[in-house]
Amino acid sequence: MWADWEFYTTKYLLGDKPDIPEPQFPRREREARDLINDKNLLKVEIEDPPDYLKMLVCEIAELIHEGKQAPKPGEAKSESNAGYSYTIQGKTMTEKEFRRYARSLIADRLFGTPLQNVLVFGGVS
Repeated sequence: MWADWEFYTTKYLLGDKPDIPEPQFPRREREARDLINDKNLLKVEIEDPPDYLKMLVCEIAELIHEGKQAPKPGEAKSESNAGYSYTIQGKTMTEKEFRRYARSLIADRLFGTPLQNVLVFGGVS
């Protein structure tokens, strides 16, 4: 785990109300970590992740959670033969578009950090 509940609520949210319920946070954190690690064939596990990586994990976890929210009563959830769609900030995206959006966010947040080559380019310098 790169970011835990305490980091999410105290340092990422700075005490604001969490979007992700506590019981769902470990799963969303793992999904975010997997997405961040997506380009790395070796799936890097970072023992003592820096705060900027923990912040990124929390940001991606919230996006994943927002995109997977169950529809409110009376709303239809989009689904097609190609897979689920995500709704982020009111914009509906296919899974492929969501992954592309998340990957660009990851690249932006990790730009210029020591982890850029490892997590964005899969270890290629």
